[in-house]
Amino acid sequence: MIKSSEEIALLRESARHSSAAMRQLQEQMYIGMSEIEIADMLHALLRKNGVEPMTWGTIVASGENASDPHAKPTGRKTCPGEIVVVDFGAQFDGYASDITRSFFFGEISENLQTVFNYVLASYHAAMNCLKTARTTEEVELAHRKVFIDAGLDLFALRSLGHGLGKEIHEAPRLRVGETDTLAPGMVFTIEPGLYIPGLCGVRIEDDVLITDDGFELLTDVPLICKVEH
Repeated sequence: MIKSSEEIALLRESARHSSAAMRQLQEQMYIGMSEIEIADMLHALLRKNGVEPMTWGTIVASGENASDPHAKPTGRKTCPGEIVVVDFGAQFDGYASDITRSFFFGEISENLQTVFNYVLASYHAAMNCLKTARTTEEVELAHRKVFIDAGLDLFALRSLGHGLGKEIHEAPRLRVGETDTLAPGMVFTIEPGLYIPGLCGVRIEDDVLITDDGFELLTDVPLICKVEH
């Protein structure tokens, strides 16, 4: 679970290149593209940026399709007023990064905005807790309290995050009952999500490195992403 300085450098590069591809995707995709077209564009951008996509796990899910946390890209065309979830993993020189953003395609409804706001609040609760938490469970419980207080925990993911390294899912696991002690050199995801059947899905995911004085955010993509054309 504790990565060497050489491994951290590779994980940092993986996250940097993947972040660049996600930002470029926002600039180039447009309303009316199919989920598969967006996934293909993303994979091409990842390779152009020097990382290899893990194509088996890429999620591009629009509208009601996004209410499935494990959705696969389909031929469904994106529409105005939807949230489109883009979730992918990639590798740089054998080391993984994992990012998710929930894009607003045009103006979204108040209901969709509310769901997004709860996920964003949960994300910030987890990040703030990283500054003082001693165990992975403390971070998980901090993010989940936002959903419990809102009566939405039934629709939340059962795990907040997972370790990154040569595999895209490693220890530590950030979920209730897991009590690994946080230590400098750990690299893992923070990825709260809500999935409302028939309505939408929202997930925000970033990669973090635990440091001596808190944490370092490895991924660099705006939390609120919009596609307006």
